[in-house]
Amino acid sequence: MSVSSDTRAALWGPQVDLTGKKDLFWPQNVARFADIPGGIDNLRMTTVDTFEVPDQNGRLQEFTTVFRGYVRVVRDDPTTSDWRTSIVYTNMIDMQMESEETPFGKIQVQMRPGTICSGQITTPRAAQVAAVDAPAKDCRIAVAALFTIPRMPVSNGSGAQVAEVTLFNKEPIMLCIDGITTMPPGGAHGVGGFHKRLPLYDYARCDDPRIRPLAWLTRLDFDMGDYLPEEQALAYHRSTGSD
Repeated sequence: MSVSSDTRAALWGPQVDLTGKKDLFWPQNVARFADIPGGIDNLRMTTVDTFEVPDQNGRLQEFTTVFRGYVRVVRDDPTTSDWRTSIVYTNMIDMQMESEETPFGKIQVQMRPGTICSGQITTPRAAQVAAVDAPAKDCRIAVAALFTIPRMPVSNGSGAQVAEVTLFNKEPIMLCIDGITTMPPGGAHGVGGFHKRLPLYDYARCDDPRIRPLAWLTRLDFDMGDYLPEEQALAYHRSTGSD
């Protein structure tokens, strides 16, 4: 997969400077309602995704599967020293997930090269207006993903053949968590935000503006886990060269 050939690369928000940011692993002391200096969080993650994928007869088949893996997220320093008013800008810099067995094989998920997957952790406006002493914050991050499906029916003009296909989203998947009280939001539940059906396209044709969707993501729920032990996190880093 060539990074340089992907002209769909984009800046989906502010880029966080990695300079001086250290990787953080299990264990860490995480306090409620307390900002911490910037760093790079290596966190477990579990998602439950629902897809619509055409079968060999062209009929859409809906299925739900569980993904398990990790994300690596860099946090900038908070913009103020007060939890009530601070904003923390984030970038997801690595993601590796694998599904359970599905009708199309075990699906692998990674980040799309070249896209800045940016987010922020903020205090809701209502809590600021009400001057809440210890407000829960909201977290969001825009994700560009690659879904590699091992056995996907693909039309070849005279019928359908089964092949490995990597799909990508042109529109962001917004991973959103409301009501967080710790930094990072380990143990929190969130949802993937998009309008009903998120189209997924053939990554091999990412430079073609005329491509049509091959499949759809229709639902995404996730749980952000705790920090990973260093050995497990570094194994993920080595597999994608993200260290």
